[in-house]
Amino acid sequence: MLTKNMKKAVLSAPPKAITPKACLVATDVIDADHPAVKAQAIALTSGLTAPAEKAEKLFYFVRDAIIYNFAPQLRDRSDWRASATLARGQGFCQQKAVLLTALARAVGIPSQVAFQHLRDDKLLGTRYEPYMPGGILPFHGLSVLYLDGRWLWEDATIDTTLCRRRGYRPVRFNPVGHALLPSTDLAGKPHFHFLEQFGPYPDLPIAISDAFIDPTGWEAWEKLVQRTHVTM
Repeated sequence: MLTKNMKKAVLSAPPKAITPKACLVATDVIDADHPAVKAQAIALTSGLTAPAEKAEKLFYFVRDAIIYNFAPQLRDRSDWRASATLARGQGFCQQKAVLLTALARAVGIPSQVAFQHLRDDKLLGTRYEPYMPGGILPFHGLSVLYLDGRWLWEDATIDTTLCRRRGYRPVRFNPVGHALLPSTDLAGKPHFHFLEQFGPYPDLPIAISDAFIDPTGWEAWEKLVQRTHVTM
């Protein structure tokens, strides 16, 4: 699934330094000003004052209430919109990251999105490896939240229902450090390994969404997943 267009999406120049204040505005996909996004964020954080407490509530909502979908339909950039993911109640890593970023901005927490190339050992030697050679997941998405003067990478991708079903180790929110996909599952077997990271970015890069819309790669993967019910 790492097509030529996806390879082109690697942003060779690092993103420009950006202030936390600039990471509070709404964008076309991080639509933090959408009424449904604002209402959900406010409802989840009602009565809380500390940014870390608010971030924790938002993180676990996105992790568990938004079901992980390994191969959603991606037809145009609007499919990444936070309000759309909230309405669907499901999404893949990038969509969930955009939603968490939007929810955080809606309650005054500066936030961005970031990406990783990582290897999923669970895909090695399976029928799915031809689509993801070497088990590599390209441009895995996650959120980056500004808490207590630090940018923290927080990965709310895999819901606990999936973790229990597959024996995966769930990611727990970390208010003082990064919360990333674990290197082992609950049985201690190898799982995720980080290869490269990109970002953070104040908005979903157009190069990323364009690469995944590419029908030569994603649609074939989408059909395979729907037919075989594969997941991470």
